[in-house]
Amino acid sequence: MSHFRAEADLLLAAHPYVDADPSDIVELLQAATLREIPPATVLCRQGEVADELYFLLRGTVAVVKRDPEGLDRPIGEVHAPTLIGQMAIIDRARRTASVLTASTVLVAAMAWPTFHALVREPGSRGLALRRLLLSSLTRQLVAGTARLRALLAAGAHPDPQSGLELRDEMMRASGLLEGWTDDLQRAEPGADTQPLPRDLRLA
Repeated sequence: MSHFRAEADLLLAAHPYVDADPSDIVELLQAATLREIPPATVLCRQGEVADELYFLLRGTVAVVKRDPEGLDRPIGEVHAPTLIGQMAIIDRARRTASVLTASTVLVAAMAWPTFHALVREPGSRGLALRRLLLSSLTRQLVAGTARLRALLAAGAHPDPQSGLELRDEMMRASGLLEGWTDDLQRAEPGADTQPLPRDLRLA
């Protein structure tokens, strides 16, 4: 059980909740599949139905979103330790962004059947998973809200030079608030787009 203790401690430091027990997080990680993934690998792809929850234990990933013009645009980076894909897997929604490894990463991938069983489990593991999800989603909502505030402030007095920055904020906010993607894109102002750098383009 000590194998994942350091990773469990780091996850709880990043996503704390009341009465957290690292041994419960260790059990969750043991129920997942450990994978070391090289750089420039697609971890999950926009438009796919979510079939795994990822615990990012080491490394950095890039979040890439396809805009209405069909261009893949980087909207941010995510650093370990954290959860990836938690919003989509809860209701088996389609991914609203793609995630690529920006470095060699270590992830614990929890398949949908395991996640579905654990999240309904009445014992300490199920409670730990539900609380970890809630903590992670709360932080994601706070970050998304902050970006929306910046977006609304910029939209109140747009100018030609701020157009691309405003669109970037729109893409980042929609990536954080996955369920609002379509609404945010409908509100998006017209702006020129730039193609994704070659090393982050999706195949």
